Order: sequence, then structure tokens, then C-alpha cells
Amino acid sequence: MYVINASPEVDAQSNYPLILGVTIPLLVLMLTVVVLRIYVRVSILRSPGPDDWCIAVAAVHKSWLPRIPGRCLDSAPVNYSFSTIVMVFDVTIFLLPIPFMLRLQMPNRKKMVSLQFSF
Repeated sequence: MYVINASPEVDAQSNYPLILGVTIPLLVLMLTVVVLRIYVRVSILRSPGPDDWCIAVAAVHKSWLPRIPGRCLDSAPVNYSFSTIVMVFDVTIFLLPIPFMLRLQMPNRKKMVSLQFSF
């Protein structure tokens, strides 16, 4: 539940800090991606298309007015896909230095200590 200017009892039950903590970073991420796409298409490729402007306007407009006509992707599959990709990258980044550290020309004890401190 998210209510602005509610009573202290309702504020105690509200999840507004969590909602804002999730919504604001995702809004910033969305705006960053859209602005970078437009920048690349306009500045680097020098060929902006009508799809770029439609994406920018529709994404911002639909996020602020969710009842307007139109359709967004179902959030559950998007969230699961994104979470899976992030976990794969996290594990990859975690495991990537291990083979390089094991090939170092130093005693095994120092290698193990180095691996422990690198994580």
C-alpha cells in the first residue's frame, strides 16, 4: 500500500520506502537507456528514426499515466529474465579471475590467500 500524507498508523503499514526504493532507480535506468539510445542514433549514427522518438515519448508517457491505451510487457517474465541475466553475469564475474589467479607463478598457499582476498 502506498498513500501520501496518511495517518501514522497507515504509514506504519505502508511499503512506500520500498516502493520508492525500487521505482526511482528503475525510472532513472529507463530514462538513461532511452536518452543513450537517442544520443547514439542522433549523434553517432546521424540517422534518428521515428521509432526512436515514439519509444522515448511512449515509454515516459505510459510510465506516468498507466491507464492510457496501450500495452506494456507483462512484468513477471521481464523480471525473471532480467534476474536470470544478472545472476549469470554475477557468477561469471565471480568465477572469471580464478583461472588467471591459479596460473600465477607463486606458491599455492599465496594463491589461495589471494583468491580469498579478491572475493
